[in-house]
Amino acid sequence: MSAPALARPTHDDGVQTSGAPHLASPLTSPDAPHRDADGALAAEARVKDVLTFRLGARRRVRCAVLMGIALGAARVAGITDASPTLMVTLFSATMAVSLAAELLARALSRREGAWRPWLQPTFAIVDALLISGSVVVFGAPAMALLYMVAIVPYSFDRGRSIGWVATLASVAGFLGASWAHAQLFPASAPSATAVLAAAALLLAVALQIVPLPARLIRRVRATRTAMARAEHGDLSARAAARHHDELGFLELGYNRMLDELVGLLETVRAEAAQVVAAAGALDHASAGLARGGETARGETEAMASALEGQRHEVGEAARRAAQAADAAARLQLRAADAADEARALAAAAGTGRDAVADAAQTLVEVGARVRDSAASVAVLVEASARVGTLVATMQRLARQTNRVALNASIEAARAGDAGREFAIVADAMRRLAEESAQAARAAGSSVGRVRDEIDTVARLLAANEQAVRDVGEVASGAVDAFERVEAGVARIDTVTSDASSLALAQGGALRDLAAAVESAGRVADDAAARARGAAQAMRRQGASIDEVARTARGLGALAARLRAAASGRSAR
Repeated sequence: MSAPALARPTHDDGVQTSGAPHLASPLTSPDAPHRDADGALAAEARVKDVLTFRLGARRRVRCAVLMGIALGAARVAGITDASPTLMVTLFSATMAVSLAAELLARALSRREGAWRPWLQPTFAIVDALLISGSVVVFGAPAMALLYMVAIVPYSFDRGRSIGWVATLASVAGFLGASWAHAQLFPASAPSATAVLAAAALLLAVALQIVPLPARLIRRVRATRTAMARAEHGDLSARAAARHHDELGFLELGYNRMLDELVGLLETVRAEAAQVVAAAGALDHASAGLARGGETARGETEAMASALEGQRHEVGEAARRAAQAADAAARLQLRAADAADEARALAAAAGTGRDAVADAAQTLVEVGARVRDSAASVAVLVEASARVGTLVATMQRLARQTNRVALNASIEAARAGDAGREFAIVADAMRRLAEESAQAARAAGSSVGRVRDEIDTVARLLAANEQAVRDVGEVASGAVDAFERVEAGVARIDTVTSDASSLALAQGGALRDLAAAVESAGRVADDAAARARGAAQAMRRQGASIDEVARTARGLGALAARLRAAASGRSAR
């Protein structure tokens, strides 16, 4: 037997429970512990009902599976003549009822207040009917012992009332199942005498078994009632301790424990009075210390604040000096870089000036050559004009020769045979004149193209001559500009060198200043740290004094409550 705790019970298959006793106020009504204990026991009973119902549902499912296996084995071994349909129907009904009970148990566990007292006797009768199904199949009087599987758990879990319900349902179920077996299998049915004897034996065994756990449960419940009243402040509650068995010794030990607890509470009440007096004195002393510590702490915090401000100003000065030193260093680096770049620029300007001067000289020479080429091309233009005139003359001579040959051919035709030879010569002259005309035309076309190309080259050379002349002027201007740039870069080099030297000197001076300011800052930090440490020590001391005062007041209040609680419990 085990009972779940009252407040938020937790349990598993082992049904472990726990509870925490509490101190009752002396102002509580004398009947309050009894009412609280009765309520706690009622709640525990409800939790136990749900728990045992869940355990019974699981046990019922396992028994149904075992019954199915037994029915199958009996059929295979030829022990029973029951048809497979009857056996399957019986097993299916048993499993359906078992699973329904399991689902109902889970629903009751999840829903608060869903338990109903009539469920326990109802399922005690259902379990007896399920066992009767096996008796219907086998019919042996010895199977009356199977009903003890239902009678014993209900007797131990729920007491005498449910045990008698399970007993009566088992006897009635056995008699009914034996009669049903005789109707279904008359050949293998046992005699009525054997059935009645088995029923009487079942009833006799139940009459011996059911009262045993009932008496034990009654004693356990009485002891649990006394314990519940003690849990709720009634230290006068005692267990009966009338029997010299294990439970009786447990009750006797519980009574002795309560006696020791009452004596301990009397001692606590006496000691609590002394603690209250000491706590008052300690509270008064700590109040004086707190006032003195508050004054010293205020002065220390003021000094720490002043040092903190000084440290901040020194730190700001050090930061600015360091920034100025860094700026001077960066300025020196930039001036050095600018000087290097100026020197590089001067070198590049000199190189560019030389290159431009060389280019200008080259352009002057190219211009002279272009002018010479232009003069040569002008001569070619005149020659091409004369060639064109010559070609025109050749074309005119070819036309005249062609007309002479034509006239000669006409005259030869008039002369007849006498002029045949002359006609041949005239024809040859005509062909020669045509070829000369064709050659003159071809030469004229070629001379025209050459003259056009010469004109184009002449124009290009004239344009190039002007461009070269312009580029030469630009190159001369560039040489002058490079010379001015070189002079300016030289002046920049001088200025940047001077600036670099000045920045280097200024950076050294600023670094010395930053070092001096940093040293002053360290001194201020050390002084401020010591002041803060002193202030923190004073605050910790004040907190400790306050904690001592609170502890003293709490100790006095606790001692007063202990004394009142001990007085109230002793009064009971």
